[in-house]
Amino acid sequence: MPVNSEISYRVAVGAGLLCSLLIARSLFAGEPSGTDDFSFYSRFDTGIGGVDEDLFVLLLAEQGFRLRHLTLSLSGPFRLRVLDNAPDDARVLREQDFDEPSDWARILRAVDYRREWEDAVALIHLGELNDVQIGHGTVVSHYFNSMDMDHYQGGALLSVDVRGNGLEFFMQDVVAPAIIGGRAHVAPFSFFSQSPWGRRFQVALSLLTDTGVPHRTMVDGRRFILIAGGDAGLLLVDQQRFSLEARVDVLGCDGSAGVHGGLAAGATLSQERELTLQVSGEYRYAGEDYYPALINPFYDRNRRSFSRDPVTGLRNTFAEHLANTAIEGSDSHGFAVDLSLQMADRFRIGARYDFQSDHRPHWLLFKMELAPVQRFSLRAFFAGQDIAGGAGIFSSESLVGLSLHVELIGPLRAFTEVVRRHRRVGDGPARTANEISGGVGLVFSY
Repeated sequence: MPVNSEISYRVAVGAGLLCSLLIARSLFAGEPSGTDDFSFYSRFDTGIGGVDEDLFVLLLAEQGFRLRHLTLSLSGPFRLRVLDNAPDDARVLREQDFDEPSDWARILRAVDYRREWEDAVALIHLGELNDVQIGHGTVVSHYFNSMDMDHYQGGALLSVDVRGNGLEFFMQDVVAPAIIGGRAHVAPFSFFSQSPWGRRFQVALSLLTDTGVPHRTMVDGRRFILIAGGDAGLLLVDQQRFSLEARVDVLGCDGSAGVHGGLAAGATLSQERELTLQVSGEYRYAGEDYYPALINPFYDRNRRSFSRDPVTGLRNTFAEHLANTAIEGSDSHGFAVDLSLQMADRFRIGARYDFQSDHRPHWLLFKMELAPVQRFSLRAFFAGQDIAGGAGIFSSESLVGLSLHVELIGPLRAFTEVVRRHRRVGDGPARTANEISGGVGLVFSY
């Protein structure tokens, strides 16, 4: 790794450690609020599932614990092959589920700690990362770290905020970290005023590194990516039922600059029903090698296979794409719109559209969660991307998810899930494959 890249990598790791120390300190400060009760649940599921070309019997045991602000869940997921279509596999147990060190992180399914004070909040999450956003979403936007069905990653997400000052940090895989990012934000006037006005103006610095994937196509061995910059936000309106913030982000990658400018609004449409609406929109200017919202739902695929070399015809990793002089690029303009509508814990819908001119990638995300009663849950997800900036955003390469969970009688429940996501075999390019499952289970809460 080049000297500058190694220094940047160490700075990113150091920022993460500092964030961890600040959060750890906050965990033990003062008396904890809430109940001291200890509770746990046990879940056992069985059913039938198809993964790509094969059919499996599904067995899942999960044990969850909750103590004050801490929740922890352990799982033992197994898929036993009962129908083996070509290409043939030698083992009954699906070996792709446990053939990498990071796969074993799925046993510790999730560790979550969330604690709120009057002027502060601390959050820790260890496990699969879903829909992660850092800061204004200009670098990390709706990121999912396990979109590849054969390559599970247990990541880390940490954040702390005290009166508008704090840190955010994430890494995509604690076993084999490669993507590490963080953001430190400060509300300078909060040090001179205790009123909410002191927190309305905020400035921040962001740093993200990707140490890369194995070199495949280019002779210079380019692997490392660094994105760095800053942002500012001013809360123009802060009322009980409506808020409006102006934002500006200035970032750089590989010698090219990017500028984001936009507004974010929040409104309470019904206090009785706890119905809220969040909307944000921004304009972007991007230099030749700057890609807005780079760490998005498709990044785990893009970083390995992004563009095709016009000379060799081989696929470039994203880092190779930036370094490839045979690929012409230019400055571009674009925009992003993000929307979220929520009614307490019963209904949530979200959508985001990212567009960039000059034949840059554009992508669309849609998600929905419906739980009108406690014993029923329906979730839907769609994400489509077109790297060439064309009309293929709704192609067969799109990612799709649909799950239904129903608690029937007592501890008995039923479930069905349909998922289409990436599958990468070896160092080859990823393709989409389907996972279909359904069955019954038992859930006991104590």
